[in-house]
Amino acid sequence: MAQVVTCRVKFIPLQLEFIATFVYVYNMKEDRKELWDHLSQLSGNHKEPWIVLGDFNVVLHREDRLGGNPVTLVEVTDFQNCIDNCGLEEIANSGSQYTWNDKQDARIFSKIDKVLVNGEWVDQMPDITAHILPEGISDHCPLVVQMLQSFSRKENQDREAMRRIQMQLQLTPLNATIQKEEKELSDKFRRSIYLAESILLRKQSNLD
Repeated sequence: MAQVVTCRVKFIPLQLEFIATFVYVYNMKEDRKELWDHLSQLSGNHKEPWIVLGDFNVVLHREDRLGGNPVTLVEVTDFQNCIDNCGLEEIANSGSQYTWNDKQDARIFSKIDKVLVNGEWVDQMPDITAHILPEGISDHCPLVVQMLQSFSRKENQDREAMRRIQMQLQLTPLNATIQKEEKELSDKFRRSIYLAESILLRKQSNLD
């Protein structure tokens, strides 16, 4: 469909696979509804790490616009509902505060370009950040998505979660629900260790 391209990506250095959806959303509110429905349908079709990024052509928060008309609830409701339905969250970003301006005399600045990820991405993938670069001669600022080199925070969180559930399992060793959760958390911690080691090896090889 228009407004969106979705593909499966394999990040070979870490042997990770994820779904990436690139958006360029229509300007008119009514024309965007088809995309919100499509994204909601995509979110139900897979439970894999998923990143959604691009020009959404709509703000999400009051502080996302400077100048022009004030941000209204009606303006942001459809986008917010889509994010909630898909289980997405915006990743941390740095650099410019706004991603678009109209280049007119009385400037309007907006943050309409975003990078969103689902819960599976947060649980299974290395931490990432989006850096918003100056716009240059364009009216949009480029977004550079970078994978953070340190994976120790996620590894520690997964280790602690595994430790807690294993303590519960010692108290109720025949509890099938806790057994299943312990296996899932152990697998998750194992992936975290692998990712941390892979990133460290890549960092070391770059220094050689």
